[in-house]
Amino acid sequence: MLLDIFHQLLRHSKISVVISPTDLAAENAPKTIVHNTLGKFQRIDSLVNSAGILRAGPVLDSDISVYDELFNVNVRCLVRLTREALPHIIKSKGTVVNVSSINGPCPFPGVTYYCMSKSAVDQFTKCLALEMAPHGVRVNAVKVALRDIFFNTFIDSSEGGTASHLR
Repeated sequence: MLLDIFHQLLRHSKISVVISPTDLAAENAPKTIVHNTLGKFQRIDSLVNSAGILRAGPVLDSDISVYDELFNVNVRCLVRLTREALPHIIKSKGTVVNVSSINGPCPFPGVTYYCMSKSAVDQFTKCLALEMAPHGVRVNAVKVALRDIFFNTFIDSSEGGTASHLR
């Protein structure tokens, strides 16, 4: 469904895109994405790291595999793709934008590992911005907020529950 919407939008615009369907956790994913992008555009001006997952559940009820999965997708995949693309972004004096979450600096119970992973994305963004500034590369994060559907789906929204407190 989302891919159909994407194709409809693409038909009505004048932009050119490259699609590289891949599992970001796969060992060759960063090289494949960068290779396909360079093959079409011969350069990389910007990178938007927007892939991420959320798993809810208290720490005591969450297996360590939940932590591993969140950090692998939300942090490790982002770092690997950024490292692969950076030499090309430096050449173009481009930009890196990491999609993070307001839950990096504003944690709440039930999604501790997710909040930790987004804090790691925020710290990576800040440190990379300092490293890349001398190269003329800008690095920023966009912190998205949770929507009502999240509260209604994952968080206790009863009177006095976490969701009612956060609204």
